[in-house]
Amino acid sequence: MNRRAIQSFIFPSLAILGALLFTATFLLGCGGGGPGRQRVEPIQFGGEVSPPPENGVEPPPGEVEPRDRLDSYLADQASGLESWPSSTLGALAGSLTISGYTLIDPQSLEPIPPEQGLSDVPLRVVDPEDDIDCVTFPDTQGRFLFPDLPPVTSAVLNVQFVVAEDVDGDDRGIDTVECEVPVVVTAGRTTSVQLDIYPLSAPAYEDLEAPLDILGVPPVTVSYSYHGPDGSRQRSLAILRALGRVWLDSDLDGEFSSSDLQFADENANGLGDKTEEHLSGAAGAALEEYTVVGVILSVVGNIITIYSLEDMASIELVVNEATNLVSETGEEIPLTGSTVGRDAVAIFREYPDGHVAASLIMILSATGPHGPGGG
Repeated sequence: MNRRAIQSFIFPSLAILGALLFTATFLLGCGGGGPGRQRVEPIQFGGEVSPPPENGVEPPPGEVEPRDRLDSYLADQASGLESWPSSTLGALAGSLTISGYTLIDPQSLEPIPPEQGLSDVPLRVVDPEDDIDCVTFPDTQGRFLFPDLPPVTSAVLNVQFVVAEDVDGDDRGIDTVECEVPVVVTAGRTTSVQLDIYPLSAPAYEDLEAPLDILGVPPVTVSYSYHGPDGSRQRSLAILRALGRVWLDSDLDGEFSSSDLQFADENANGLGDKTEEHLSGAAGAALEEYTVVGVILSVVGNIITIYSLEDMASIELVVNEATNLVSETGEEIPLTGSTVGRDAVAIFREYPDGHVAASLIMILSATGPHGPGGG
């Protein structure tokens, strides 16, 4: 990685770094990027990070380089996708289920007959340059296919439909539900998304300090399983429409709690405003994509700070709804303070406004050469 290219977001103060490296307590907060970010009391984490070597280290004989592990994971991920019969185009396929809602025909405003299933629900793939912007409809079982798509790294799958129920808290029904899922398409392969949309049940939020009278109505829940050339992830999000926020089950425990991340989501489509701004190109195209190898110094909210062993500097990476956080074996792992002190390799992009978003972070062995237990 070019040291000069990343000066705008690297903080190489050795005095601050020394304090960070020998601090025995790390903080994990709850919050998200973008306007309206909420702060809560951080949770304390014990543990100590050993100082990284001044000039990095060579891996022991037989040990795979972090970048090679990352490349191997991505190669395996792509080869595991269903093939598509084209050397220049790819595809997006999957399934959609909608439960707990009564679907309404947006033209007649009458309920859609059950036998029609989901065949009247439009799905779109939209990219920043609007090169794609194609529409398809699922079959009655919810299966869909977008064939012959050009390769794209910043597209979203958009789903929009009308329901009889009140989802915006105005005590009236006939409301529109919308959600967007970040997707990547590559040539010769089929990216897949299994998407489920349903109202969040009361037990999932009744213990929070935001009861139903604040939320207005049960939040719309978007759960999906994604498999693409950029990695695999399972996501559960709840759209807090009355609060203008989207709630992410960031610790992967299957529940929403005050320790999970929230992001500003003013248009209530399940995609954080900051993430949407950069995926849509509204903030300008990414300046560059980088790979960094280093030690995780801290996890605070949705910010992971990594000390680069090559550039001898700290880099703050933003984790968003599209970030894949995996172990070196490719298993998805939760965003918690237990990753502090671990070796990691990450892919991230820098944007013109200084935003630095991670697309993939691989957490390496807990007994690596720089993390706990390492020399």
